[in-house]
Amino acid sequence: MSKDEDIHHGKYDPHRLIFHMCLVGVSICALGMAATLYAFFQELGWGIFSLHVDALGDYLRSPLAFIYNVCLLLAGACFVLAMYGLHLVRYDRFTSLLALSGMLCGVTIMLLGVYPFNDQSAHHLVVIAFISSSMLMFGVLFLYRFARPQICPPLLGVISLVGFVSCLMVLWELEPNRQTSLCEDGKPCYLAMLMWTHTFATMLTGIGLAMMARRLIAATLD
Repeated sequence: MSKDEDIHHGKYDPHRLIFHMCLVGVSICALGMAATLYAFFQELGWGIFSLHVDALGDYLRSPLAFIYNVCLLLAGACFVLAMYGLHLVRYDRFTSLLALSGMLCGVTIMLLGVYPFNDQSAHHLVVIAFISSSMLMFGVLFLYRFARPQICPPLLGVISLVGFVSCLMVLWELEPNRQTSLCEDGKPCYLAMLMWTHTFATMLTGIGLAMMARRLIAATLD
């Protein structure tokens, strides 16, 4: 069997599941955020740049909160499926640990859609769970960069480091017994900037994991 024929063999279905579900999940999340931000822009103008990311799902403030929350549900489900595909690959222990931490992160993304900012107590707990699970995923991915450099490219290692540091800083700012507060409209907010940094790092990681699936195929063929 030639290399090209081998790539299309059924045993690489999990790799294709990772690739497609990661990209679909990131696309859904990006479209939901873009639509919600555009609706907010009509009301706040350039003040959206000081907006807390949680406000996008606030049914009392966000005009398209339902779209954003549904997109979180769908994106989280896609990421869980992608990480299940990574689990099925069974390339090494690092990929198995990355898959488990990624599935946990995907579940918490779904919960963010179920418990938006309006449900303060539940939302705060889910935010802490999401940041903690994503920090675990970023940490494993950063270590994976050194353990398997042929699988994890340098850029993905840098993104995972940025994500890990942003998680630490967000958790430092979030108090377990205090509810998450939104920023004042039009004023810069340190926590908001950290949350946006974490959000974009998570989305870029999804794209990086999709590309990593192709590297896993190449590594298996070599």
